[in-house]
Amino acid sequence: MTPKKIRQEDYLNCCTSPKLKKINLVIFLLCIITVVAIYLKDQRQQTETFAHDTLPVRSILTSVLNTSRSTNICMKDYYDKYLLVIVYNHPHFDSVDILTEFYRPVFPNLFFCGPTSNITHPNVTQIDINKGIYGYHCLATAFREKYWYKGYFYINDDVILNYWNLIGEKFDTDSIWQSNNQFGRVSLQEKSPTSWYWWVSPYGFKNVVTATEEIYNLSKRYTLFKKLYDTYLLNGKGVPYANNGRSDIVYIPRKYMLNFQELSNIFYKQKAFLEIVLPTILRYLAPSSEILTLKGFYIPGDVRKNDLRVIDSRYFWSKYLANYRLWFIHPFKLHHNQNKNRDLNLALMREILIERTRKYTTC
Repeated sequence: MTPKKIRQEDYLNCCTSPKLKKINLVIFLLCIITVVAIYLKDQRQQTETFAHDTLPVRSILTSVLNTSRSTNICMKDYYDKYLLVIVYNHPHFDSVDILTEFYRPVFPNLFFCGPTSNITHPNVTQIDINKGIYGYHCLATAFREKYWYKGYFYINDDVILNYWNLIGEKFDTDSIWQSNNQFGRVSLQEKSPTSWYWWVSPYGFKNVVTATEEIYNLSKRYTLFKKLYDTYLLNGKGVPYANNGRSDIVYIPRKYMLNFQELSNIFYKQKAFLEIVLPTILRYLAPSSEILTLKGFYIPGDVRKNDLRVIDSRYFWSKYLANYRLWFIHPFKLHHNQNKNRDLNLALMREILIERTRKYTTC
């Protein structure tokens, strides 16, 4: 018997029904296939690049089947010696509970951090991070308050960390890990570049120059800062550089965190931008050859321009299910209500991600 065809106007109701968990696997797969099929049809009217970047339905079906397989891995409290720091650029704290449900069974130690605001949450430490521009200071604050963990994971609230892909020898917890989307570097001995908005912003190149000069002056007086500055120059072959790159995720072992905190305080005082500060600080902490790269996927697009690739939940899940073997994906938006994007993301997060956590920790 052929299952009843899901109407185009009903696909959201199908995927967001409170009885979703009771739907059998066949119907659930039909929902996913319908979501992607409708999305592909809609996007044929978008740009050629956008349409070309969308996945075929068969790939989605295969990915769903793969993610539904049972596992014998027990990950209950697997990262109990580590701290997971989750940072909000904006006070969208209504997602704290569902992120806790997803991560806490594996990461029993969570530290939520966000901007100062009239909106508060009892589980969120709020400091001045200026819409995430100084997000790195959340990591320094977390270490200052909870300095005893073996290592520190830092992610933004719109990053999905596929923690199950980190296990084994693939992820060395004694090394620094940075995002796989690094832009490059510029010499601080040259004029301020204009190729990127943030270089010329009030939080950019000049701020980093001032912070670097302070570190240099401290290196003349204190052994700690001399070692840090020597490592920094070694990485630049004698030239002071400012690095830049995506900084939605990083992992730093405890042995580097005291130095990270000291450097963070200096850049924070100078009000420098996260995507310059974090990649640059890492070059003070360790030789570049020892800074490893996290395998992740960045969905292209600008959320500030309401780019559908970023805010449309259907597009996110088509990409996530095709890249679930990677270690993280960004961005995952839980705060865009148009076209019920939030509802669909919440429903599928529970059905796919939280269900996976349940399987891994029921042991």
